[in-house]
Amino acid sequence: MNMERIFVMIEDIEDLFTMNWLDVSIIQVFIRYLYQLCKKSKVSSIGFMCPTQISKANVDMNLEAVIAYLRNTISELQDKTFILAPYHQVNHWLLLVICTSSRMVYVLDPMQCDRDLEIKSVLNMVFRTFTNQRGARARCRVDWKNIKCPCQPGNSECGYYVMRYMYDICTKYFASTLLDEAFQETKTYSDKEIDEIRNKWAQYFLNECV
Repeated sequence: MNMERIFVMIEDIEDLFTMNWLDVSIIQVFIRYLYQLCKKSKVSSIGFMCPTQISKANVDMNLEAVIAYLRNTISELQDKTFILAPYHQVNHWLLLVICTSSRMVYVLDPMQCDRDLEIKSVLNMVFRTFTNQRGARARCRVDWKNIKCPCQPGNSECGYYVMRYMYDICTKYFASTLLDEAFQETKTYSDKEIDEIRNKWAQYFLNECV
């Protein structure tokens, strides 16, 4: 990461240190950390999507590019058990976990509610195209499931919770086949659990990006 990019990120890094709402740059760096962590731990069942590419803002601006990105990424990562896709919509982060083999999309929302996700219809359409290319016998229906997960206590913690969800999946639940059985708790994360994520982000950034 060049110094110009680091300089641009300074305000975002200050938000991380002060527990303010997180910008996408922080999430992207954490994905890079998790990718390296999985590689080092020989966890090959996890793939990642870029949150910028699938955000609601990008869906609104450039739908065709989002469709192409989803189609290419799902095809490339179809052998993974879980594809982790942090999703941003209207100042809120949540995590989509895509399971291509079971045609399931798990939704881990730190502020659980009956939320309409703009990416849902796009992803459903991409899955239909993807399965049709594999033959008429492939199941085209996509199931979406909101699962129990720790809930944020306020209005600004969603990004930290999404990073913690991803970290737990990469370190504890990567061998699971049913993610809804792995996450069963809705209580908030402790300060220690959130601080652990912030510290890992900082250590990775200082060691690998500066």
